[in-house]
Amino acid sequence: MAQTSIQVVLPEPLVEYVEQRVEYGEFSSASEFVQALLREHPYPRLGALEDELDAALSSGTVSDSRNDLLDGRLTVILKERRATNGTKRL
Repeated sequence: MAQTSIQVVLPEPLVEYVEQRVEYGEFSSASEFVQALLREHPYPRLGALEDELDAALSSGTVSDSRNDLLDGRLTVILKERRATNGTKRL
């Protein structure tokens, strides 16, 4: 994937925080720190997860009951649907 740089302006305390994480060896650079934060951000996946949940609930193979949602049945159904439809995760 091609990479493009952007400039981000941060308040001094945040700059210091990022620099400390790099200094402590948690990240090799400020860029790596920001990339890690963005990978963990739920927004890009949220829409896809909502779509899969809607489809599972609409299909009738899972209900919105507490038991179906907590006993792992929903996870199994979504994994099966992904395998059969060839749907990839985001």
